Amino acid sequence: LLYLGRKHPIKNLDGLLAAWQILEAQQGTGRWHLVVAGWGDPADEASLNEQFRQRGLRAAHMLGPLFGADKAAALYGAAGFVLVSHGEALPVAVLEAWSYGLAAVLSRQCNFPAAYDIGAALPAATEPAAMASSLRQFIETTPAERAAMGERGRQLVQQHYAWGGVAEQFHNVYHWLQHGGSRPDCIDPGLQ
Repeated sequence: LLYLGRKHPIKNLDGLLAAWQILEAQQGTGRWHLVVAGWGDPADEASLNEQFRQRGLRAAHMLGPLFGADKAAALYGAAGFVLVSHGEALPVAVLEAWSYGLAAVLSRQCNFPAAYDIGAALPAATEPAAMASSLRQFIETTPAERAAMGERGRQLVQQHYAWGGVAEQFHNVYHWLQHGGSRPDCIDPGLQ
């Protein structure tokens, strides 16, 4: 299970480590390993590394930043992606994980309700005990279930966030502005 991104307190990585510790203490994690890879402010990284060391996690790994082929290998090799932030605007890391066909576990604070609506992600709380329950549910899914979740996420990215989908949205907006007619779906109905 891969986290790949900025190591910052808003990402709730301390909560993720605590939840993983709960899983290890309860029934174990089986063949699952948690990989936390990324970069951050040196003080934030030092604090997180110390928490990691103190927890004595057996099936977790703390890595530095991954770029290029290393990043691609991590995404190809992962069975799922996790982001349990306290707050996100547009979680680009999740979009990238979905582009690799990865199923995800996301906190509701990631502000991606479409992910749950289409079944591309499982929701997770930000509190460690409840988060551990969501992580347990995720690691107990079958490979076929995870593949289907990841495919739904990949399709979401292709339709709405890849260049082709974005270009089509722009085309529809400009056509609407020039010719009128029905408001394009990509325009928030609350906008005047």
